[in-house]
Amino acid sequence: YGPVIPMETSGFLEKKLQELGSVSFPGTTVEELFNKFWSDSPASVALQEEYHKRKQEIEFKMGKWERDEKYGNVKEMTYKTPAKVRVPGVPAFAPVIEKVRFSLTAEWLEMENLIQTTGVPYSDYFLAEQRWKIVAENGVVVVSVYGGVRFLKKTWLSGKIEGETIKAMKETVNLWIQQATAAIVAEGGGGGKAPVVSTPREEVEAADQGMVASLLGGLDIDWKTTLLVILLFLYMLLFLRFSMLAGRVEELEVALASHSHCPADFSFEPLPSPLPSPLPPPPPNSIEDFVGSTNST
Repeated sequence: YGPVIPMETSGFLEKKLQELGSVSFPGTTVEELFNKFWSDSPASVALQEEYHKRKQEIEFKMGKWERDEKYGNVKEMTYKTPAKVRVPGVPAFAPVIEKVRFSLTAEWLEMENLIQTTGVPYSDYFLAEQRWKIVAENGVVVVSVYGGVRFLKKTWLSGKIEGETIKAMKETVNLWIQQATAAIVAEGGGGGKAPVVSTPREEVEAADQGMVASLLGGLDIDWKTTLLVILLFLYMLLFLRFSMLAGRVEELEVALASHSHCPADFSFEPLPSPLPSPLPPPPPNSIEDFVGSTNST
């Protein structure tokens, strides 16, 4: 298939990916696994077609491996996958274009999948990515799969889109592990030893948080949705508070306008008015007035 092109330098996928699943196959080699599950041989193509049928995908078409100067060995697949959410006006199956490349040596195999869905809401906002690492270690070949989402546009639904996409990829990887395990066991491979499936670390941590998941009803809530709910709750509190205050002010205005008694919480006792004090006599205007006043006494 030509010389190996390092995956880290050719920029096919993003760097940040999380584990989707892992399985160990004893008694086999990296090259044997590649020839069985990913090569252009008729038996391998039949297994890949069966895999997509088990995912309930239709109109599956797959090209052969070709040599690309930048990305190495590449191929393209097209198929239609069932829509996860049924919306009026949206078709039941969404078209998918999946581009794959690989690098292969005697000790390891790496594959990268770039998956683009079309024809459904927000499908032009993101790409799904997978990296398959197949490594030979102490007579055992370990297949580890990682996945992520590359956003092409900004959207407030990014957390929901990423969560649902990762969940769907974990389901398909688990389906492949089941198929691969059954195929190897059916052929009597593995030296009589059964494959070992590893649970991703994220799923172990999620299992420890079962109480939280049950309280939330299994909802996948990101921080933006949580913030929106909090802001909506605060807005409702402020609206109710201002509505109550406006009602009390209106009641007071009506009472004052009709000169009737005020509401109970606005009533007051009138202050007693002070008694008038006697006024002093006016001062005399002249000496004659002063003398006259004294004579009269």
